[in-house]
Amino acid sequence: MSKWDETSGAEHREWLFGTDGNSMPILQLFDESENTFIGRRHSEALAQNTWAHLVATYAGGGASAGIKIYLNGSRVDGSNDNNGAYAAMEARDTMMLLAHRINSSGRPRGLFDGKMAGGPLGPFFIPKELTAEEVLSLFILGREGLGVP
Repeated sequence: MSKWDETSGAEHREWLFGTDGNSMPILQLFDESENTFIGRRHSEALAQNTWAHLVATYAGGGASAGIKIYLNGSRVDGSNDNNGAYAAMEARDTMMLLAHRINSSGRPRGLFDGKMAGGPLGPFFIPKELTAEEVLSLFILGREGLGVP
């Protein structure tokens, strides 16, 4: 999921949540005016062909310490992923995107290649910071709803 458009001359980047090129979960928050970002990442790649429940939360503020990443109900963010003097995200008119972001040519980039749960068990965005207990509850409900171990 992202609000991330790198189209040359009209960049509108706010945040990016998913996996990096090595399949490691990551959340980055971008300050467009300063061309900087803060983030957190998990140091292990997701297992291939295995269902994974990913959740990221953000407490606000300008520090990566306010970001938490959860995998299958457990907190896993192990390292900061920062670049420069971040002040704050800026409200941009970029649409929220699912399963990709937009590259400098205005085309989809980083397309998700896999299966994703849909409906009430699928991708969601909540304008509040979830607690660890709420994240675990969502994981348990999702696992039971999809019938996965």
